[in-house]
Amino acid sequence: MTRSYPMNFWPFQILVAITLTSFVIVIIIFARYKLFNTERKVKEDKVLLKQLLEGFDLEIPTELQETDGVTITQIDGN
Repeated sequence: MTRSYPMNFWPFQILVAITLTSFVIVIIIFARYKLFNTERKVKEDKVLLKQLLEGFDLEIPTELQETDGVTITQIDGN
């Protein structure tokens, strides 16, 4: 026994399928962006912390002294 759906039901199924596919693609892109940028973010955070410690004339730990090769751009908050 097969069901017969009205013709206007198929566009709804297609819309749901496209919406779910788009949602999955957006989640995958967002997850990849977050996973691959964490290493860069950690380096930037270390550089910023080192700059703050230097600005307050505090002792810089050895872990932060290795961050000399990394540069970050600063935003002026005028």
